[in-house]
Amino acid sequence: MKLSDFIVKLRAMTHDEREIEYSDEDWIRFTNDALKFVRRTILDVYPFALADMLMNGWLRPSHSTIYLYDAPIRVLSVKANGKRLKVVNPVSEDEKKHYEPFGWYLLGMDKIRIVPTPKRPVFYEVAGVQDFDPLKKPEDVLPIPADYEDFVSEYCIMRASVTNEFNTQEEQQFTMIIRQGIEDRLKAFLPSGAQVRGYW
Repeated sequence: MKLSDFIVKLRAMTHDEREIEYSDEDWIRFTNDALKFVRRTILDVYPFALADMLMNGWLRPSHSTIYLYDAPIRVLSVKANGKRLKVVNPVSEDEKKHYEPFGWYLLGMDKIRIVPTPKRPVFYEVAGVQDFDPLKKPEDVLPIPADYEDFVSEYCIMRASVTNEFNTQEEQQFTMIIRQGIEDRLKAFLPSGAQVRGYW
């Protein structure tokens, strides 16, 4: 849905069609906050729902560092020659025990090191989650599946309702309800047997 259409929807839900209570800038700010909240909840519960292939390529022999062009929010999977590598502690592994790459760890926020250093060419694949660009223009599209737009609108309306009369307890209750709704939606979305991590 386009941001302009979403704002029209929010105004209708709050009976603010005449733009008396909130400006478009208010609704854009609420929407970006809501998208961060919903995406963060999905990331905590089942991050692969937001995953994308960040990059792939070849590492030459004696090269072990993958440079990420944009630092992701989270790296979820690193593969070498089709084999999924495990996350390792950079100071506890004895690389001499292994010939083929078996693990990886982050160097800073924008580099991945493969362990051990490959002795032959390695084709790598990195999957993870990138941050979203905040919405700014009316034609911008909400970067979230349509099934989750209701949670974004609920959060926006909650934010609007507590803007003038801040109530921490009320806000916490609303966010808990929204979180539970997102978790339930993810459970329905996932195939049987997949694990969803709860909050409580």
